Amino acid sequence: MQYVEPLKTCDTILHLFSNETAIYSTTIYEKCGGKNNHIVTNAIEKLMSDGYLKTSGNSHFMLGGEGILFINNGGYAGLCEQYRIEQLTKNSEFEEERELAELNKEKIKIDIKNAKRIYKTYWFTFIIALGGFLISMILLILKFIGQTK
Repeated sequence: MQYVEPLKTCDTILHLFSNETAIYSTTIYEKCGGKNNHIVTNAIEKLMSDGYLKTSGNSHFMLGGEGILFINNGGYAGLCEQYRIEQLTKNSEFEEERELAELNKEKIKIDIKNAKRIYKTYWFTFIIALGGFLISMILLILKFIGQTK
């Protein structure tokens, strides 16, 4: 969401009310200077539709309670900044989730390799262990035979 010209105009109009309680539309058009009347008209309509400006008559505008709160929170510029921060936060959370998913994939690959290795028969080690078992059995038998004599 870019901070475009109509939103800047809306903020300009809202800031006109910092010292005034009510402003005529001609004053708004004058204070917004050399800006296109169409942009100012659209900005006024947006402020009215959002509930920040109220009208009493055809050309007399007043700032509503929500408008004062909206100005204190930074207006449309503050709203755009909050949106930008939310998007950055979402993107960083997405990056963390993606990195976590990649780490989980690597862990699964390693676990699969280990599972294959565990079930593999190591014949050299098996033969040595079998030889040690046979020697110990022969010695056990010889010991019992030697004791019985």
